[in-house]
Amino acid sequence: MNHSDKPAIYALILCGGESRRMGSDKASLVYKGHSLLHHAKSIVVNAGVTEVFSVGGASHDIQDTKAFQGPAFATASALSTLRTSVPTLSSFIVLPVDMPLLAEHMLRDLLNNALTRKTSCYYEDQPFPFVLYHPFKHMPVLENLLSISKGPSIRRLLSLLNAEQIEPPVEGETSFFNVNSPTEWKQLKR
Repeated sequence: MNHSDKPAIYALILCGGESRRMGSDKASLVYKGHSLLHHAKSIVVNAGVTEVFSVGGASHDIQDTKAFQGPAFATASALSTLRTSVPTLSSFIVLPVDMPLLAEHMLRDLLNNALTRKTSCYYEDQPFPFVLYHPFKHMPVLENLLSISKGPSIRRLLSLLNAEQIEPPVEGETSFFNVNSPTEWKQLKR
């Protein structure tokens, strides 16, 4: 397969939450010598992503069109922003910045499942991470989400896009640990 035959795979790293429980910007927290954002970027690049976009406030690659509307709204808004600048048949790995234990092999597995099945997918009982397979074909649905005053849940977004649940690898259970508070942050071996 030559380089031009490879599917365009991008990542959206969601960094726009209020961080009320944490009390500080999670993207800038230092984990294993690097910010959580840098750490998340490394994981997705090593999993085979073509390009990474951070989504959030003014310091990120893509700014939220409306702050603090939730991850589904941020995802739909980022895709709306990117639809004219990336290939139409692109797929996206979407993850929050606050999952530092997420393993590269989990993302590769999820991505391979999406590309093989030709559908969006996520792991059973885990809304993050997920892969949106060619989401631009769903732009009317995504743009409708942007018109709703209160952002929908990620599970609702995945349902609207007919994403399939897949079984996670057995060894991946700890990968889904989400860091939302100082107590959870202290639990990490940094």
